[in-house]
Amino acid sequence: MFSGLIRPLWFYYDQLDTIVKAKKKMEANENAEQWVSVEQIAQHLNVKPFTIYKWLERKEMPAHKVGRLWRFRTSEVDLWVKSGKAAMNTSEDDKE
Repeated sequence: MFSGLIRPLWFYYDQLDTIVKAKKKMEANENAEQWVSVEQIAQHLNVKPFTIYKWLERKEMPAHKVGRLWRFRTSEVDLWVKSGKAAMNTSEDDKE
C-alpha cells in the first residue's frame, strides 16, 4: 500500500551528503572573501572616506571593527547598497 512512498535509506543519505557539501562550499566562499579597509570600500562605492565614517557613526553600514580599524566585506556592503539603505541618508551628507 505505501511501498511507492517509501524511498530506500541510501536516497536520504545521498541527499544529506549533497546538502552538507553545498553548505561547506558556501562557507568556503564566504571565508575566501577578503576584508577591505575604509579607503578601499570608499573607492569601491565611489564616495569619500568621510561619507563612510558618517555612515559608520550612524551605525547604518555593515562593518566589523578589528581593533581600532574598520573592515568590510564587499558583498555585505553591496547588499546594503542594493537594499536602498545607503541612499536614504545621502541627502543629509550633502548638507554638511
